[in-house]
Amino acid sequence: MKTVIIGGVCRTGKSRLANTIFTNTKSTIIHADNLTNFLKNYVPEKFSVDFQLDGVLKPDPREIVVKKLIRNMGKEFDYLKIIESSVITPTTVARHFQGDRYISLFLGYPHVDVLQKLNEIRQAAVNDRYCWSHQYSDREMIRYIKHFKQLSIEIEHICQQFDIQFVDTSKHWSNAIQIAYDWIIRQLLTS
Repeated sequence: MKTVIIGGVCRTGKSRLANTIFTNTKSTIIHADNLTNFLKNYVPEKFSVDFQLDGVLKPDPREIVVKKLIRNMGKEFDYLKIIESSVITPTTVARHFQGDRYISLFLGYPHVDVLQKLNEIRQAAVNDRYCWSHQYSDREMIRYIKHFKQLSIEIEHICQQFDIQFVDTSKHWSNAIQIAYDWIIRQLLTS
C-alpha cells in the first residue's frame, strides 16, 4: 500500500491536509513533528538543533527518526499511511522514498506577505492555547516567518530539481490545500 509523505515549513497546512486525507480514506496518520519535538525537548543531547533564522535548509538530527517512521511504521500491514513533518526534506525524499510506494508533496509559502502571514497565524491561534506562536512577540514571529519564507524558496527549488510536487500556500491558502488534496487523491486513484 502507499505511503503519503507531506513535508514543508511550519504553518503551511501540512496537518490540515493530512487530516483531510485521513478523514476521506482508510488510512493511518502520523504527525511526526510531535515525536521529533518530544525528542528535541527530552533528549537534547542527541536531537537538539542549532536553529538559526538564516533561511538556509540545514541537516536536522531528527530527520533520521522520520525516515525510520516512513520505512517501518506499519510495514507489515497493507494500508495507506500518511506521514507529515516539517523535518523531512525533499532531498531525503528523493534519495530514499521514490517509486510506486510513495506519494510525496511539499507545502511552502515562497511568495507570502510576511505581515499578512503573521496576522493569519495570530488569528488561527486565537482559540488554540497550545499554539507555539503564543510564546513569541510579533517581532520574533516576523523573523520566523521570513526564515520560513526563505526555506520555502529553497524547498520549492529542490522539489523542482527532483520532480517532487510542491504547492505554494502563499495566497488563497484554502484553495492551495484543496489543490494539494486533489493531487494526492488523484495519485492514489491512478496507482
